[in-house]
Amino acid sequence: MKQLLTFEEIKDNVEIQTYLKHTDFAFATMGYKEHGLGHALYCASLAQKVLKDLGYNKRKQELAKIAA
Repeated sequence: MKQLLTFEEIKDNVEIQTYLKHTDFAFATMGYKEHGLGHALYCASLAQKVLKDLGYNKRKQELAKIAA
């Protein structure tokens, strides 16, 4: 059985980090503030908190973090 991915594995993935850096650069050229790793981590934390507050289990919280 294949192991389920975790948020930490996604966050530490070099390819995903590259996408976030380029996204941050693209948004900055349009005048937006930071939309890179910091923004992604904030959104992930917020998504997890919402599902936790609604009583969802740990895996659903993890999936919300990954999706964010």
